[in-house]
Amino acid sequence: MSGAAAVQPARGFHRSLRATLFMTAGAALLTWSQVALRFLSEAQPGAGDVPLVMLVNLWTNVAIFAVVALLLSRSSRRVPAGALAARRLALGAYALFDLLGITLFLAGSLFLPLATNSLLYSLHVVFTPFLLWVALREAPGAGRGLIAIWAFVGVAIYFHEGLLTYDALHGVRWLALLLPLTAAVFMSLVNLSAHRLQGIPFEHILFFTSVVGIAGSVLGLVTTGAGSMIFDGGIWSSWDQLVFAAGAGAAAQLCIVLGLTSGSLIAAVITESLTVVLTGIAGLLFLREPISLAQSVGMGIILSAIVLINLSNRSPGDGAAR
Repeated sequence: MSGAAAVQPARGFHRSLRATLFMTAGAALLTWSQVALRFLSEAQPGAGDVPLVMLVNLWTNVAIFAVVALLLSRSSRRVPAGALAARRLALGAYALFDLLGITLFLAGSLFLPLATNSLLYSLHVVFTPFLLWVALREAPGAGRGLIAIWAFVGVAIYFHEGLLTYDALHGVRWLALLLPLTAAVFMSLVNLSAHRLQGIPFEHILFFTSVVGIAGSVLGLVTTGAGSMIFDGGIWSSWDQLVFAAGAGAAAQLCIVLGLTSGSLIAAVITESLTVVLTGIAGLLFLREPISLAQSVGMGIILSAIVLINLSNRSPGDGAAR
């Protein structure tokens, strides 16, 4: 085997591993953000669930803006204005779909068990490879396509058992299922946009995303008559839950952007389904949401899919969308 031929699989593995590590950290932080938001909702029953989600989104994006502005001020990496202008549609799509997806996902965590909400959200694991195929004519490759389907099998097993045993869903509350489902569609579009942002440093992506997030959250709070919540002393009596929810959410988005833009996109997307496992465990430990045997099997399948995608050792350009 030639030196170049030997290097390609190693690079593919390293890119896949890098994406997996960032997305694993992002999944853990996103899980904690959901738990903190649930505690905040219980501590502030009169605040309203939707305004609370927008408030957490606001402070999450303020934290991201502050960190990224500091990084940009100290960074020697400069991106020509023309390069950013040429990607303006992809940047705008990424920021908008990210804001909508995260907002719906967090809202779902207040109306559904954490694991069920994450399971439906994780359907973007399947949506993304085939969306790339349809939109960009980039086939994920037979092996990676099978791994994505295998991850979906795990999600389906967990979802089937978890949904059927959740008796609290009745009447119009079934509409709550549309929250993470719609979030999954938006996050698939985020992943597609991330493909278009190759070569753009993550600081610039997060800067633009945080500005859109702040503007959208403030607009949402004002238009719903909840603008006073931003500096409401009553809300800040639960400052610890608010800080944990927003801080973990900000750190999660930082890790997710790094995972999507610095490694294998397919590996990153499949690894994000680890949120299902982590939220199931968090729901059990902190919220007393039980985990059945079938749900445990689903977790095991999802974890095996994450391992398989990292052992595929394909080159970066072979179905990895990078």
